[in-house]
Amino acid sequence: MVHVVAGEEILASHMNAKLDADGSDYRATADFVPSVSDSYDLGSSGFKWKDLHISGKAYIDGGVDPTYIQLDPQTSEPDNLLNNKLWVDSADNNKLKFKDASGVNKYILLTDSNTQEYGYLPIHVIFPDDANPPTSGNIGLNPYVEFSKVAVQKAYFSFQVPADCDTTQDITVQLWYCMTTSYAGDVKLNFDSSAFDDGDNVNVAAQNSSTQTITAPSTQFRVDYVDSSTLKIPAALLGADKLVNCMIARDSTAQADTHTGNLRLLNIRLKYRRK
Repeated sequence: MVHVVAGEEILASHMNAKLDADGSDYRATADFVPSVSDSYDLGSSGFKWKDLHISGKAYIDGGVDPTYIQLDPQTSEPDNLLNNKLWVDSADNNKLKFKDASGVNKYILLTDSNTQEYGYLPIHVIFPDDANPPTSGNIGLNPYVEFSKVAVQKAYFSFQVPADCDTTQDITVQLWYCMTTSYAGDVKLNFDSSAFDDGDNVNVAAQNSSTQTITAPSTQFRVDYVDSSTLKIPAALLGADKLVNCMIARDSTAQADTHTGNLRLLNIRLKYRRK
């Protein structure tokens, strides 16, 4: 260990450098090179340097293990930006851009959920069950089905799995509904789904069953989709060549269903992860 105080200097001939102590900084007047490659550390876990200011590039043969990485936004592409580099474009809504091997800047999409973008598939056509039909419905410009609290009532819909769907992730079923009576209570829904190969009638996966209890407010109408927590279409049923059939029903005979009014299902929307 060599201690140097202000006004003294240390000659590091084995590192081809001269360090001058001017009272605050040590200034190198030559390259700072170790005598043996890949043998010495700069600082330690107990004694760390604070900030490292470099005007050029940092060439690192090993990995980088930072707590975080901060990229300062630039109003235009940085000078001498080589290919396969990341930068933040402040002139384009602070988008994170990747300059690829061919020199083309591409966007990297960041979202607030697992870094993947969601897609949405609205379901506008719902078919009533002949044996257990909903109480009423509308097939005009604003189609809906309405489930009363009398017995199990069922309706069906189907959809083609979107080409951009990440078929390793479940699809969440979102509901847009209203209650025909102003009364606070629970409504229990049953949901089944099954998948078929496109163009034939061979069931390629076992039927999936789930339930969802909705705690309906005392007000009649909702103004947004309810993101259900358990009404999901499992990834095992998904695929680019799959047609998925779904059944939704109000199980008013269940003890959990305590709402006295009818549930009017105005629309269904499927939320899926994009590839």
